[in-house]
Parts: sequence; structure tokens; C-alpha cells
Amino acid sequence: KKAMASGRVGKYLISTEEGVDLVVFNVYGKANAHNDRHAAMVTDTIVAAILDEINGPGNELAMIVGDLNAEPSDIPNLQAMLQEGWMDVGAEAHLVGGEACEPTCQANPQTRATRRDYIFVSQNLWPMVQAFTVDGTAELATHSVLKLEIRHEAAQTKVNAPRSLGSL
Repeated sequence: KKAMASGRVGKYLISTEEGVDLVVFNVYGKANAHNDRHAAMVTDTIVAAILDEINGPGNELAMIVGDLNAEPSDIPNLQAMLQEGWMDVGAEAHLVGGEACEPTCQANPQTRATRRDYIFVSQNLWPMVQAFTVDGTAELATHSVLKLEIRHEAAQTKVNAPRSLGSL
């Protein structure tokens, strides 16, 4: 609640015509969390609270998006959720027609562009991801726009076949 009141996180529910609910959390990580351990722990605490909320019933299709001001390796709870099956869509963009780990943020023209903006999807949502791109042409001062295409019917028609009979 404190993070929501401070504007560091927002929770949204997107419902499709088919009655499918997608819960989305938008995070604004503490500034300089990549270089400042205390700032990283503030962001980690926010992610921990989000994961507690997501682990409730009805949140099988979930997404965490936003400006972390860090890399996933700086945030222990993000590392854990990635190990548990969540997907970093930007890191896996090459699987859906995009460029993996494309920079998303450039503070000013004299600095090196970094990847500070992310979309993470739950394991159940990943099969619905059809496309991901980073649009640096938007007229935003610092950040690029992350574009994600999701199709519900894709998850219903995707077939996972065994790689060999030995895996049966």
C-alpha cells in the first residue's frame, strides 16, 4: 500500500471479451538502483509485495512492467521469479521477432543507452506473447516505448510435443 501511495507501483486488471483476466503491475524502481544497493533493496521490497499479491488466486496471467532503474540481476526477487519460470520478454525478444536486450533508456545524448525498462510475464502468459519491440522513435525525452502483442487464442492452440519418446 505504501508503494502504491508513493506512486512507485500501480495495479491494473485487463479483461478480454472472452472473459480472460490479466493482472498488470507497473513499477517505478528507486532511482540509481543499479549502482546503489539500498535503492536496489527498496525496489526488491516492491517486487516482493507484488509477488505476494500475484500468488493469490486468479492471477495466473500476470505481468510486471516498468522502469526498474536497475537490471534484473540487481533485484533478488526478480532473479528468483525468473528462475521459477517467469520470462523477461526483452531478453527473449528474439523468440518473438524482436531484438534481445535492446536498450530502452538514454538519459542524455552523451551517455550510453541502457536497458532499464522491462516487461516480465508469468509462465502461463508467455505462450500468448506474439511480438515485442522497443520503439525508440517516440517523442519521449529518456525512455523508449515497449510494445507487446498478446493473443489469448495462441495459448489455446499451442501444442507442446515431446522431443523424444524417451521423455514420456
